This record gives sequence, structure tokens and C-alpha cells, in this order.
Amino acid sequence: MIDFYSLGRRFKRANFPGKSILNSLYYSPEYTLIRLKDFDYVVIDGCKFLVDDQLESIQRVEGNPWFSNVKETDICLDIGSNIGSITIPLAKKAKMVYSMEPLFADSLRRNIELNGLSNVVVLECGIWSYSGTQKAEFSSRQGSMKVVTFSELLKLTGHIDWMKVDCEGAEWWIGPNECKGIRELRLEFHIRRHNRKQDYFLYEGWLKWLHKEGYTLNVEKDWRAGPFVPFSDIKYVNASLGGNYGPLV
Repeated sequence: MIDFYSLGRRFKRANFPGKSILNSLYYSPEYTLIRLKDFDYVVIDGCKFLVDDQLESIQRVEGNPWFSNVKETDICLDIGSNIGSITIPLAKKAKMVYSMEPLFADSLRRNIELNGLSNVVVLECGIWSYSGTQKAEFSSRQGSMKVVTFSELLKLTGHIDWMKVDCEGAEWWIGPNECKGIRELRLEFHIRRHNRKQDYFLYEGWLKWLHKEGYTLNVEKDWRAGPFVPFSDIKYVNASLGGNYGPLV
């Protein structure tokens, strides 16, 4: 079977005659094209990030409800950290952050160092149904990654107070009951194109479990994926236990 998603991603990354002309024709008032070599780092709400091809992952902190209810005593877990757009702000507020990233761990470490943070533990691996190795591809990088089960991860971290999960479909290897007791959950569910029925079934199971456990839920508007990714859409679920989910004020 032809993997059109991988072919599309390779085309986007490839250098071909006329690509610079094609890029020059693109214009949107919401975006600008920059040359990476012309910048060292950017600062967003007090957080520094070295300039690279993952800049679009950086998020605003001020007014962003994803960072609600973070306490200075919290132990946080960021699964799928990329270059640290969530890890860096968390580490400035919380006691400790475990940052899990299999492909961009080198960039993540550089950003942690750039911000002078000493309370982040980088775990260069991913989540899967077993421990071992697995092929991985995201954006500009691909390769073999170390993988562990979620239960094994929790044995390493111990109790977690605040957790974000964005791991490109590997979240389905995390069972709701394994998250029992985690106060704050920021979850991204990727609905796989070739597994839509099962994924929606699992997603509904998550919502039922969160309601049963007494979480206050905020289900954000779905994001429709582009043509070159293996997901049809993404569900964003933010859950708070024993507190109201809402923006920072």
C-alpha cells in the first residue's frame, strides 16, 4: 500500500527547482517567512526558545488555559515535549517537570539550558504498548526511538500532579485508570484515519471515565488535520480534579 502521508511529508521537506519561487508567492497576514540563520532565539512571555524549524509549536503562556491551576509544589509530566513549548513555562511555575521527547531531545535540552532551568528531567523515549524500540517520524525528523509503557514511566516518575499528553497517536496506549489521581490533565487524542471507529470508541471511554472520576471538563473545538498526516482530526480535552478549569488571571 502506498503511504501517501509519508510521501506528502517528504515532498514538503524536499528541495526542488522552483521551491523558493513557490514560497515567495505565499502570503498571509498571520504568518511571515524568516531565515533561521538570521535569529538566535525568541522570547515568548518570558520563555526563551532557540530558533529552529519547530518554532510554530511555541505557545503563549499568558491567558493560555493549558497552564491553569499549576502549583509551585506540582510534579509535572510533559509527554511529547518537542522543543519544550510546554515544558519551559511549566518548569518556571512548578517544582519538577519530567519532559518526554524521543526525536527533538537535543533541541529540548538546549532550550532548557537557555532558560537556566535545573528542575527538568529529560526522558529521551516515547510511549508504546511495550518496552523496546519503534520507528518514529514527526515533522523534519525520523528514526528509531526507545519506547516504554506508561506504567513503567510512572514507576520512574512517581506521583504526578499535572500531565500533558501529545504523542501523535501513542496516547491510545495509555489507559484511563492509569491516570487515576492526577489532578490536572491536558490530553490530545489523535483520531487515526484507518482506525476511526476504534479510536472514537476509546475516546468516548475516556470521557466517561473522567466524568465518573469527578473531573471538570473542557473539550475544545476539534482540529481538522491536513492531508499529509495519518490523522483525520484531533480532540483536545482539558480536565481538572478538585478545581475549576479556566484561564490564568
